[in-house]
Amino acid sequence: MKVRLVLLLVAACAAALAQRSAGYVYAAPGAVVDGGPAVATLQFGVGGEGVVGKGFTLGADIGAVGPREELIYSLGVFSPGVYYHFVRGTRARFDPFVSGGYTLMFRGDHASFAHAGAGFNYWFRPRLALRVEVRDQFRPDYGRVAHFAGVRIGVSFR
Repeated sequence: MKVRLVLLLVAACAAALAQRSAGYVYAAPGAVVDGGPAVATLQFGVGGEGVVGKGFTLGADIGAVGPREELIYSLGVFSPGVYYHFVRGTRARFDPFVSGGYTLMFRGDHASFAHAGAGFNYWFRPRLALRVEVRDQFRPDYGRVAHFAGVRIGVSFR
């Protein structure tokens, strides 16, 4: 069932990207917290979004997250989701958005998470922007909630 859902979301994202779209790359310092002491992490990846309606886009990104001191223990991360951009059109320089969706973490086995975030693109050129997003990938785990949170800093392009 989960595999079918992921395939459906990927197909929907691909259809959305066929319309006006934007891609992005990012790196994100962050932390994982699951009831014990926080562990510093580093996240990095690539993604894209495509417009589906007034302010709404579908998108997905793929990357990795791991302990900053030992990236060899990184997990793969695939995150399809929905974005809402508060400013519409391609002429606005400041483009704030919120996002949410599903996250699949994998390395040998897999785990399902949800994610939520907020950020902005600052388009300093018509096709190139600074992208900043705060994102939390979370899931209830044995009575507590595990969080993989980070501040994504990167560039968007269209």
